[in-house]
Amino acid sequence: MAADPYPFVAFNFAVEINRGTDGHALVNAAFAECDGLEMSIEVKTIREGGSNDRQIRLNGMAAFGQLTLKRGMTDSFDLWTWFQDSVADPALRADAEVVLLAPMARPSARVS
Repeated sequence: MAADPYPFVAFNFAVEINRGTDGHALVNAAFAECDGLEMSIEVKTIREGGSNDRQIRLNGMAAFGQLTLKRGMTDSFDLWTWFQDSVADPALRADAEVVLLAPMARPSARVS
């Protein structure tokens, strides 16, 4: 039996939102644009007394950019339901993955 073709071929980013430990995606969606995938680490410089010829550099706090997804498409209302649930109960938490899809590596079917 042939797998259904991936319907969102013009979209370069796949997003999966998982809530819980069962491993099943709560939301599957595709987006045309993704902005804000960035991370920066503050570098702290320490100078020791009596050691004037060198400095010690340590990693500081990590900061992450604000992720923005544009022009999305999905085949169900799961994303909208997740938005409504999150607004109604701000304590709800979920893990999300943003995957960059290569032009020739579009998924043809989801294997469970």
